[in-house]
Amino acid sequence: MPASPRLMRGLSPTALRRNLRRLLDIVHVGEGCWTIHLVGDRIMKQVHDRTMRDPSTTDVITLDYRTRGVKGTRRAALDLESFVCAAEARRQARQRGHSVQHELLLYLVHSLLHVQGYDDRTAREAQRMHRREDRILVALGMGPVYDRPAADGKERRLPNHPGGKGRTSRRR
Repeated sequence: MPASPRLMRGLSPTALRRNLRRLLDIVHVGEGCWTIHLVGDRIMKQVHDRTMRDPSTTDVITLDYRTRGVKGTRRAALDLESFVCAAEARRQARQRGHSVQHELLLYLVHSLLHVQGYDDRTAREAQRMHRREDRILVALGMGPVYDRPAADGKERRLPNHPGGKGRTSRRR
C-alpha cells in the first residue's frame, strides 16, 4: 500500500529514490531487494511491538531476511525490509534543524548499515555507526547529523534520541 498523502507532504519521492541509488553505490550494494515502508506513529508502534516487544514509536525498524551463510559461503547481497516513521522524522528534523528528507535518509542509511554489520547497542558501537552515517550523508551532499559544528563554531554532539531511546533492528 502506498504511503498516504499526509505522510508524503513536503517529500520528494524522486529525490529520495535518487539518493537511495547513490547510497547503494556508496556502500557497494549492487543487487538484492530492499522494501521500504513509510509509516506513521500508529503503524510504527504496532511493528515495534511485534518485532521488539516495545509498544512505543521509533524511527526505523530493520528486518534482515538474508539467511545466515554457512562459513565460507556468501549471503545474498541484500534482502531487507525497513519501516520508517515519517512522524518521528518530522519531529527529529525540527529538533535537529534540517529537512525531513535529510532525516528520512539518515534512517535509511542506518537501516542499511545494520545489515552490513554495524550496530548501536553500546556507546562505542553507536559512535562507530554514527561516524559512518555522517560520512555517507556528507557523500550524499546532505551534511552530517551527529558530528556537526554549532553556530558558534564549536563541535557539538547530538543525542541519539530524545529520552534516550535508541534505534532498533532485528534479524530474522
